[in-house]
Amino acid sequence: MLTFLQVDAGRIQNMLEVVKLSCIREDTVLFSELSFTVSVGEMIQVEGPNGVGKTSLLRLLAGLSSPADGHILWQQMDTLDDRESYHQDLLYLGHLQGVKA
Repeated sequence: MLTFLQVDAGRIQNMLEVVKLSCIREDTVLFSELSFTVSVGEMIQVEGPNGVGKTSLLRLLAGLSSPADGHILWQQMDTLDDRESYHQDLLYLGHLQGVKA
């Protein structure tokens, strides 16, 4: 589960916005044109069968991978434009190491 909280809730309405995100792994489209928002105090749960892209989505959201297409906005700023600031606000705990051998 991912939780997004903001201390100054009056300042930012959508903490996280995913806009037409696409993920391709080894010539397989895992998902395309995925869009959603997470507002202050909301949480999302990512679930589904093996191989549908759950971990790939989480890696994209954590900035560990780059999307094939689309944008990830954190507090209305594209995460690719200011990765350092985004990573200062981020905590990713995965079930496996974030780096492959």
